[in-house]
Amino acid sequence: MPAVALRSGDADAGVIFVKVLARSGMAVLFGQTIDADGAPCWRRVSGPDPVPEADVDARLDREARFDPDIWSLEIMDDALAHPLDPRLI
Repeated sequence: MPAVALRSGDADAGVIFVKVLARSGMAVLFGQTIDADGAPCWRRVSGPDPVPEADVDARLDREARFDPDIWSLEIMDDALAHPLDPRLI
């Protein structure tokens, strides 16, 4: 899958967001988090359904204003699938 870094944050403290974009212009945003046991995992930040790319971009802009240390990656995938380990919660 083609991928690009949209924003490089702090190497030690930056939260990671992954935008998955389809050619249709719809997108999904995943955010790095931890589960109740403290294990790393991902959550679907953009909600249960795909949203327009502009909505994901606006969310990333808001996150960056709140925390300038974030990292954001963009992956092209028409299936809008969760592309990474660890698991999705």
